[in-house]
Amino acid sequence: MSHGTAKHETGSTLGRFPQLYPYVLDHIGEVPVQRRLRDDIARMDRSVMMGAPDEAQFLGWLAASIGAKRCIEVGVFRGSTTLALALALPADGKIVGLDISADYAQLGIQAWKDAGVEHKIDFRVGDAVSTLREMAADASQLGTYDLVFIDADKVNYDHYYEASLLLLRKGGVIAIDNVLWGGTVIDAADRDADTVAIRGVNEKVRGDPRVHATMLPIADGCYMVRKL
Repeated sequence: MSHGTAKHETGSTLGRFPQLYPYVLDHIGEVPVQRRLRDDIARMDRSVMMGAPDEAQFLGWLAASIGAKRCIEVGVFRGSTTLALALALPADGKIVGLDISADYAQLGIQAWKDAGVEHKIDFRVGDAVSTLREMAADASQLGTYDLVFIDADKVNYDHYYEASLLLLRKGGVIAIDNVLWGGTVIDAADRDADTVAIRGVNEKVRGDPRVHATMLPIADGCYMVRKL
């Protein structure tokens, strides 16, 4: 008697039936201001850089589930994931959002205000590697953050990862985005600097004794890393 094909041989249901994605989005628990921001971003240039809404909502759910109060987001862009995290934090929670430029964030900043969470967001413009290292140089900040989301320039992923581990508390989580990088991580012929950097971080995390990690196929792949 046939028992069908194992799921690890067929891939995810969403991968096989992408037409289900709108159904997923209808059930992720966004509030109206989030949907408006998502729709507005989709009509603008570079909309492909927007964080996947199901991933953003998952991270917000995770933040609430672990009782997060202090978060870091490396790479804000137009602020949709920032908004999801801020909505999930308690009234006295704080997310430090880092980006090289404020140019793209204006739409998100207005949405943060509309959602009443602007006071939870500490938006800092500048080189994120330098900012994280400055934060880590302050002994009072070491081991005090609950969740870090990394979604910025890929060549600096390793720097972001190492600084995040210093700032993260024991049991805290780092979420590393784009770890599947459109499928190029398994193309040995692809030696683009971004691809090489992502492969390097993926291999580092897989063998890192400082963490317990699992890779999720959500969006463009997200490596979920818990600090031991």
